[in-house]
Amino acid sequence: LKSATGLVIGDSTVNAGVVTQTLLDIYEKNNKKLTLLGTNGTYPNFHEGRSGWKSSMYCNKESDGIYKNPFYSNGFDFSYYMAMQDYEKVDFVIIQLGINDIRTMTLENYSSRKVISNFEKMISGIRAYDEELPIIIGVTIPPSENIEKFNITLNILYLNY
Repeated sequence: LKSATGLVIGDSTVNAGVVTQTLLDIYEKNNKKLTLLGTNGTYPNFHEGRSGWKSSMYCNKESDGIYKNPFYSNGFDFSYYMAMQDYEKVDFVIIQLGINDIRTMTLENYSSRKVISNFEKMISGIRAYDEELPIIIGVTIPPSENIEKFNITLNILYLNY
């Protein structure tokens, strides 16, 4: 564990600040400094969590009427985000999304392929900024009684990366 600057992108599980506070606590316990980036939260517990957000919202929406999408510039654009926030560097990015994506999969016209495509857009956007930047995909809490649907989506996503 070394001192680092990180960014956590997610939904309500990130917006609650518990995940990011746990990261800060782990670093502090190991006498290391973690600087979290983000437009949400309060210092030092910054993040990019937005309650109710799906991967498609980060890729396709400028705003939902409540939250502005700081990554949006004609799609998910990580380089735009870093420049607009005037951030000099980031050592890792965590994407913790999926609960809201999977919950909507009960709709007949929804597909896990669309969810995976959105994750791929986000990962590609981060890779366009820095090919070597570590990207961590956080494990999603099962949101549904249909655990098979949840497992299939996660397995497809993790096998691709």
